[in-house]
Amino acid sequence: MSISPLIIGEFDDSILTKYFGQAGYGVFCAPTMIEDHVMEQFNVSIIGKTNDIKEHYYLISPERKVKNPAVQHLLTEGKKLFKQPMA
Repeated sequence: MSISPLIIGEFDDSILTKYFGQAGYGVFCAPTMIEDHVMEQFNVSIIGKTNDIKEHYYLISPERKVKNPAVQHLLTEGKKLFKQPMA
């Protein structure tokens, strides 16, 4: 199957991308984790899924040992959520 997309825009802003999709100008990717929220907020539907796209999140701290309780909480919950070992 050969698909030749007509690209009408490339956006760095994910919200703008979703609004264009909502208006019927195309399709966009969204994380599975927030698919229900995206479908409800933008009145869009899922047309397909893939496991081949990954998104990485980084929490950067100038401290070698994190002391801030809020940052410690983010690290702990992020580890549980993503089930990945922390570096």
